[in-house]
Amino acid sequence: MLYGSGRVAEAEEEWDTLQEAQDGLGAALYNKRVALDRIKGRWPPRATAALAAFLSLSDTGTAIGYRLQAETYTFPLSGIPPAKGPPTEP
Repeated sequence: MLYGSGRVAEAEEEWDTLQEAQDGLGAALYNKRVALDRIKGRWPPRATAALAAFLSLSDTGTAIGYRLQAETYTFPLSGIPPAKGPPTEP
């Protein structure tokens, strides 16, 4: 939830610590390809979406909500520009 609360640098530091934990076991268990699969259904939707956003370096993340529908969450991140929609005409 560090990333979801805008604490990007701290989230990156914690991710790096996890990846190096127990001689690389953290990286084996929670690499970017499988991290979301490992936590789906065990973490709340907003936390799952925050991890999805973190892994994709985005300010938005999507997760299956309590009503079993995809929900997109936006996180106020400092240092990362907000996601932009399609260009609009002036």
